[in-house]
Amino acid sequence: MPDPLVSIVVPVYNSANYLPECLNTIISNGYKEIEVICINDGSSDKSPEILEYFSKRDSRVKTYHQKNSGLSVARNNGLTLANGKYILFIDSDDTLEIGTIKKCVKLLEAQKAQVLLFNVKAFIEGTDINWICLGGEHFKRKYSITYSKNNFVIPNFTNCTEGMFQTQLLRNNNLNFPVGQLYEDWSFMVSLFLTNPKTILYDHCFYNYRRYTASNNLTNVVTNKCLDLFVAYKASRKKLMTDKNTIPYYTDWMFVNDRKILLDGASFLRSKLFNEISSEVATSFIAKLREISQEFPETYFFSLISTGSPTTQQDLRLIRSGKKIKNKYTFQLYTRKFLFLQSSKATYRILKKNLSDFFHLFYYYLRS
Repeated sequence: MPDPLVSIVVPVYNSANYLPECLNTIISNGYKEIEVICINDGSSDKSPEILEYFSKRDSRVKTYHQKNSGLSVARNNGLTLANGKYILFIDSDDTLEIGTIKKCVKLLEAQKAQVLLFNVKAFIEGTDINWICLGGEHFKRKYSITYSKNNFVIPNFTNCTEGMFQTQLLRNNNLNFPVGQLYEDWSFMVSLFLTNPKTILYDHCFYNYRRYTASNNLTNVVTNKCLDLFVAYKASRKKLMTDKNTIPYYTDWMFVNDRKILLDGASFLRSKLFNEISSEVATSFIAKLREISQEFPETYFFSLISTGSPTTQQDLRLIRSGKKIKNKYTFQLYTRKFLFLQSSKATYRILKKNLSDFFHLFYYYLRS
């Protein structure tokens, strides 16, 4: 039986520095039956020339051009053009591990599954630093097979590059990426899981996600589009509430969704907006995050943030409290105050216990 065709959709926008490495890891992946659908999203650098070179070098690489319309449109066009039984999305500055395609297809075919979700490794451009992105909340064991609605960890997967999908599943359910919106994966993945596909969870790193230092970040400019994070959250929450009665683990799914907006929001605030905390964009971002955090009952709020770092927890407490954040120094001061108090309380508890143990031992010594 011939190997099934796999469509690999690569949206391309001004990624000439990384595009050759990305495409090489695809065409040299060890699987012959692929079509590489490259959607040039109006690039102004050397990306079109690189795509032309690869198209001539390997007939499996197909290049399509569109005016600059964004990642969602590029992915949707790639999905429309796909002829493969399975489809995989990869960003043009990332790479695949050798053997990824063959292994994923083998697992999907053997289990007659519709979705395979795998792990991702991130690496910082220009350094030897790398780390595994997805932990225990994503994978409870090395390998498992489930139907998505019967699994409470499934909604932790909110990035379409973390898996391979049956193309017909996406088309039959009219699944597309929301146009004109960042964080488009979140809503897309929730919609996908609500179709209840047979899913393989495989804790193996197949995808390499490139991260950047501040000096060479391709998307270092922060605009009001960052507020799309809250649009994506509300869209995914609405989808979950609509299908509430069909999800056995509805409470768990909603918890994961609510936790994500708080922890991701706090992380983005620290990493992207901290130095411009008094800017209009940052002020709007904090207001949105505060509005959502205040909607949650206090006990539920604290349980949502409990897995975050101490700094993240304090940031979210501060935002929820409604205290005015004048600048980054005020923000830092509140955080340090909280961490100091937490440390002092912990030290006091340890000291109190040690003193208690000492007096008990001393008492028994005198008795003896």
